[in-house]
Amino acid sequence: MQLIDSHCHLDDDRYDTDRDDIIARARMQGVNQIVLPATTASRWGKVKQIAEEYEGVYPAYGLHPMFIRSMQLFIEQLQLAKNHALPVIVHVRKAMDK
Repeated sequence: MQLIDSHCHLDDDRYDTDRDDIIARARMQGVNQIVLPATTASRWGKVKQIAEEYEGVYPAYGLHPMFIRSMQLFIEQLQLAKNHALPVIVHVRKAMDK
């Protein structure tokens, strides 16, 4: 069985020393593709570097909802994705009533 981890923050600095082992263990368990979502614009470079370094790791550039306080900014992100025919990952945190 092949699995995809659709949300894995491998760019977290805590994984800098053992990222190779983490990815190797995931692959041994059948996880052959990993989506690496960025949390802030300042992390995009590291997300890109990791995705280029490891086969089967795919970057997802965006902003984590915890760091966005503006619904307008969220709407603009959706429009940007639509304009470029890009997929969208919506990570809902404490917003189920919106």
